[in-house]
Amino acid sequence: FELTPKLDLNLNPKLTWSGIETISGMGVSLNYELIEKIYLIPEFNYIFSEHINPNAGFILRYLPNENKSIDFYISNAEGSLDLGQMLTSKDLRFGIKMNYIF
Repeated sequence: FELTPKLDLNLNPKLTWSGIETISGMGVSLNYELIEKIYLIPEFNYIFSEHINPNAGFILRYLPNENKSIDFYISNAEGSLDLGQMLTSKDLRFGIKMNYIF
């Protein structure tokens, strides 16, 4: 959802099925354009389970063009994709992620 020309709200439903348990949750993030091609993205993942704690992350994203982006992030999620977004780590994770849209 575009809240202002420089601020977007993202709602991302999450669901995973496994042989052990079905886990669902909701990811919420804001994309704030600091300057052209540079975004600040705080995100929060709330999991609908009493056994899994919510997690959060903070991303600084650079978009050199519309097909590529580079993320510099800090998060307490186990990973940045799929099931990893729904699990909480005991430690903070720092990283760089390169994205390419086909």
